[in-house]
Amino acid sequence: YKRQMQMDDDTNKRGTFTFTGEDHTLGNLLRSTIIKNKKTEFCAYSVPHPSENIMNVRVQANDGTAIEITKKALERISKVCDVISEKFTAELAKYKNNLMQDV
Repeated sequence: YKRQMQMDDDTNKRGTFTFTGEDHTLGNLLRSTIIKNKKTEFCAYSVPHPSENIMNVRVQANDGTAIEITKKALERISKVCDVISEKFTAELAKYKNNLMQDV
């Protein structure tokens, strides 16, 4: 996957991040995570066209930089995915164990 970023000013408070190979799944999750950050003034995402494999995220910070806010959101999403994966794996093991005991 390819990522690009375009900052709008020298302070890096506003920018657009382009993710190739992503769609509404990451776009909506990233937008909702970014908007919860108190340093965020504005955040939106768009998928320009369904046939294009591109998703854009627009971020504007009222404190800090758009890069910091986006990076923090991506790290938070990664941690949440790790927890979900661990819990799913543990529950799947329990389920398989119960199936083996029933046989």
